[in-house]
Amino acid sequence: MEYTLREKIWNGSLSVRIVLAPYELAKSGGTEELLINVSRISYFPLYMSRILDFFFCQGNDGLKINMSDWWLEFDSVPINWNWPIGLSYDILTSLDSSNMESESESKSPNPWTLVLHGNDYPVEQILTYTGESALKSFWLQQSKEACFIRDGNSKAILSLSKKDTDTLWDGVSQNNYKKFWTIMTTVLPNVEHLKSVPTRLYLPKSNDVLQKLVKVVNEQGEFQSVGSVLNQYLPELFPSKRTPLIARPVLHGILLPMSTPLAPLYSFGLYLDGFLHISIVIIT
Repeated sequence: MEYTLREKIWNGSLSVRIVLAPYELAKSGGTEELLINVSRISYFPLYMSRILDFFFCQGNDGLKINMSDWWLEFDSVPINWNWPIGLSYDILTSLDSSNMESESESKSPNPWTLVLHGNDYPVEQILTYTGESALKSFWLQQSKEACFIRDGNSKAILSLSKKDTDTLWDGVSQNNYKKFWTIMTTVLPNVEHLKSVPTRLYLPKSNDVLQKLVKVVNEQGEFQSVGSVLNQYLPELFPSKRTPLIARPVLHGILLPMSTPLAPLYSFGLYLDGFLHISIVIIT
C-alpha cells in the first residue's frame, strides 16, 4: 500500500496556463499563452526551458534568452522557484478542498493561470535564480537538512556515491519515479526507527513558514498524529487535536485527517527534498 500511495503522489499533476506579461508579447510574435501539465512534486525551473522555447524560439532564432531573468506570478504574487509546484498552488489558492464540490468553478483555478515575466525580477520577494545548477544545489542542501532532522546527522545523504547522488537528482529533474525511489529507499530509515519528521507548516496566503523539531513520539510517550502536532505548534488555528475547527491541513492537494499518524505519513508523503510540506487552509 505504501508504494501504491507513493506512486499516486508522484503522478499527481496540475494543469497550468502560462500567459505572457503584455510587454513580452512583441518578442513572442503574437503567441500569448501555453497550456501545460506539470508534476505537483516538481519545480518550475525544470519546465522553464520548454516554456521559453514555446514562446520565443519558434522562428526567432536570433533571440537570446537568459533563464535567470524569467519569473512567474499568480495574483501579483511571485512564485517561489525553489518550492514544489503543488505546494505553491495549495498555498496561493488556499482552497478548502472539503468544499470544492460546492464551490463555483470561478473559485477553482483550473487551469492555474500564471503570468510569465522577463523583466523586473522581484529579488526582494524570491531567491535569485541562476540556472538549473542553483535548483540542484538548493534541493541537495534541503535534502541534507531533512536527513539531519531524521537521523541527527546527514551521513545517509553525504555517504552516497557521486553516481547515486546523480541518479537521485536525475529522478528529480527527469520526473523518474524508479530512479528517485531506488536511491531514496536506501537513505530513509524504516518507519519504526524514525525519531523525528522533517516538517514545515505553511500559513495561509503568506510566505510564513513554521519549522519545528517534530518528534514521532511526544513527551508523554504517545505517537504523534497530524492533529497533535498542529495543536502543539498552531493552537490558535487548531484548538482541537481531533477536529478541524478553524483551518485544515493539506498535503499534495489532499485534505489530511487529523488522526493521521505522522511516521507512516512521512514514509509515503514526503516531497523530493525529504520534507513534509503541509499547507494550512482556512475553513470556508
